[in-house]
Amino acid sequence: MRLSSLLALLRPTLPLILGLSLGCSLSLLRVSWIQGEGEDPCVEAVGEPPGPHDPDLRTRLDQSDEDFKPRIVPYYRDPNKPYKKVLRTRYIQTELGSRERLLVAVLTSRATLSTLAVAVNRTVAHHFPRLLYFTGQRGARAPAGMQVVSHGDERPAWLMSETLRHLHTHFGADYDWFFIMQDDTYVQAPRLAALAGHLSINQDLYLGRAEEFIGAGEQARYCHGGFGYLLSRSLLLRLRPHLGSCRGDLLSAPASTRTCTWAGQRSSSARASRPGTVTGASATCCRAASCSACGRIWTAAEETSSARVRTSGLAAASSTHWVSAVYRSTRPCGSVPRRPALWGKGAALWEYEGSQEPGGGHLLRALGGFRLGQHYRSFELVKNRDPEKEGSSAFLSAFAVHPVSEGTLMYRLHKRFSALELEQAYSEIEQLQAQIRNLTVLTPEGEAGLTWPVGLPAPFTPHSRFEVLSWDYFTEQHTFSCADGAPKCTLQGASRADVGDAVETALEQLNRRYQPRLRFQKQRLLNGYRRFDPARGTEYTLDLLLEAVTQRGHRRALARRVSLLRPLSRVEILPMPYVTEATRVQLVLPLLVAEAAAAPAFLEAFAAGVLEPREHALLTLLLVYGPREGGRGTPDPFLGVKAAAAELERRYPGTRLAWLAVRAEAPSQVRLMDVVSKKHPVDTLFFLTTVWTRPGPEVLNRCRMNAISGWQAFFPVHFQEFNPALSPQRSPPGPPGAGPDPPSPPGADPSRGGPIGGRFDRQASAEGCFYNADYLAARARLAGELAGQEEEEALEGLEVMDVFLRFSGLHLFRAVEPGLVQKFSLRDCSPRLSEDLYHRCRLSNLEGLGGRAQLATALFEQEQANST
Repeated sequence: MRLSSLLALLRPTLPLILGLSLGCSLSLLRVSWIQGEGEDPCVEAVGEPPGPHDPDLRTRLDQSDEDFKPRIVPYYRDPNKPYKKVLRTRYIQTELGSRERLLVAVLTSRATLSTLAVAVNRTVAHHFPRLLYFTGQRGARAPAGMQVVSHGDERPAWLMSETLRHLHTHFGADYDWFFIMQDDTYVQAPRLAALAGHLSINQDLYLGRAEEFIGAGEQARYCHGGFGYLLSRSLLLRLRPHLGSCRGDLLSAPASTRTCTWAGQRSSSARASRPGTVTGASATCCRAASCSACGRIWTAAEETSSARVRTSGLAAASSTHWVSAVYRSTRPCGSVPRRPALWGKGAALWEYEGSQEPGGGHLLRALGGFRLGQHYRSFELVKNRDPEKEGSSAFLSAFAVHPVSEGTLMYRLHKRFSALELEQAYSEIEQLQAQIRNLTVLTPEGEAGLTWPVGLPAPFTPHSRFEVLSWDYFTEQHTFSCADGAPKCTLQGASRADVGDAVETALEQLNRRYQPRLRFQKQRLLNGYRRFDPARGTEYTLDLLLEAVTQRGHRRALARRVSLLRPLSRVEILPMPYVTEATRVQLVLPLLVAEAAAAPAFLEAFAAGVLEPREHALLTLLLVYGPREGGRGTPDPFLGVKAAAAELERRYPGTRLAWLAVRAEAPSQVRLMDVVSKKHPVDTLFFLTTVWTRPGPEVLNRCRMNAISGWQAFFPVHFQEFNPALSPQRSPPGPPGAGPDPPSPPGADPSRGGPIGGRFDRQASAEGCFYNADYLAARARLAGELAGQEEEEALEGLEVMDVFLRFSGLHLFRAVEPGLVQKFSLRDCSPRLSEDLYHRCRLSNLEGLGGRAQLATALFEQEQANST
């Protein structure tokens, strides 16, 4: 009775008790399984040495882990020492201690510098941060765009030794990896860069295609120089002290021994002995340094163990590749390694028979931190083999192809590998688009949220009528959206090429989609629309008149509308020369007689914006006299200007305002600049101004940063205030449809009574920043192309900006400058100017009167006054 009542009470809790018991049993069983399997192999590989006790290994691994921990250096200022301004480095990369990833060194010779080396430069130079060429030719003349280092000795041992010494001295602190190759090697640059990006910088690696030394055993291997090899920075630092003695041992060895030891490759003797060909050099030096009187170092040849990796499906000649790593070894030379003991994941140990020094580490980190599957693959190209017909997996997956006998073969290899990379990219794009289509169904928007083209951002959505992106209409001959405001202009230059490319692409896509049933031929472009979307790229809508041809030869005219998108490509940072804000600026102010009255105001603004803040800038006044002005018996029209300049020199001691007097009947900006440029050094930075310019610190700094010697000239677009008679301080709202009010000038404060209307004057180009050397080069080119009377006529119709635009190879940078605000003034448009300059001058005056709202209001008020 009692038992039955007890069971009745426990019956509701019976499932809970059974569940707890079963869970505890399974947990204990799982713990016993884990303890039975032992430690994690990955943990063992990192923390357990090959021997029972190896404190050197533990110390090295602890130091390796410390490299990834931040080191905080506290700052303590000594109150007894005076404060000194901290000198910052030129680049933040230097201050942070970060390094570039990869430097490529190409070994070339006198016979191949202008052929194979140029081919290497044209195929891979744009993929690497730095590409250097080393030759033994004394005083070698470098081809255009190539940086060549001449050692003065073409012996292979000397060339390799000096190359490694040069890399260590000049670039040892700037790069993590160094890839050394010959000029008869084609390298698949993207794969090599990706490989270097996956390797740990904390390793001593000597990576390449392994070969055996002639007459040596299985253990003596080196990386074949013909296929290139990768050296880590830490290995280069360890190798540097032994380069001199190693080179001496090689050069003093008998010729026969030196040849066998140095070449060590499967190639003809003529190939191995040609000047500039270096194969296995660094391995030989390492071997000599470790097994001779030089002492023991981190070796990369005989002291290097290699992990052999076979790739299925590869040819026998190219399937075996060696991933070689470097380690510290204290075994005597000549000791024989025993069978390698595998230890952990991705690591290997070599245990050596013979005496070992106490405490010496003999761990080889063959693949530590380097994932299995990332191997250096190479392909040996057979003579007269066509790269277009090569389809083996060894060729398709190769990092390097060797030997390349001529430059045309190098370009053919580059074409083949580029096509393979492009095909792979298209395949990956299609896979990603398919994944996006599958996932779009699961989103809240569903299939309606799928944009076209798939994978690109959606079109820009305007939030007001002022943000609507307008379409530009064009035909095959004309465009109806012109930069100068004209209703119609000829389609030419890059714009015409862009339209032609869009039409050809549309026709190609149509034929690809409908062939072989239909084949389209273009007759003409009916209508074309184009707009730039900052979120996507350039969009096109084309109405094409096509002729469709069937397989049976039937023809019919069809009109079809197609939509295309030229997407924005990957944004890249363009390499630019270094500029600094400490450069002195030389302001040049040409003054006509009609502008003399406005000169004192300019000088006061110059004193407030340049002299007061002690800017590093000077001013030169160019006084332009007419034919009958400033002579004997006539008053000097620039007397007030000279007096104002003298007053500034008195107010600011140490300041000198130079002025030059020029007499010209029809002054040209180019001729006036010719006079000034002869008075200054070639490295002078000019800031060509006008009498209405108001320079300041911000304007001068932007002039310094945007004008780059030998690279770029800067011509800012100033802000021009409207006519105060038409644009009062508070502009009334315009009539409906008149558009928004004109913009306020940058920095204007309406509460202080400043003007609020103005525009950026795109027609004016009298202000510019450029270097004297660049101007002289452009001026010399102008004189060479135009001679005699033709040059004189051209100077009348050219400004300095036109000279840079037409007769220099520099970048011409035009941008709005909010710091340049000019008061309203009507420019004097001389009839002696060229038709283009006169038109721009008149247009600038007319557009500077006021905005559309002010002009409409003024016309309305005038009509009302006339009617009354």
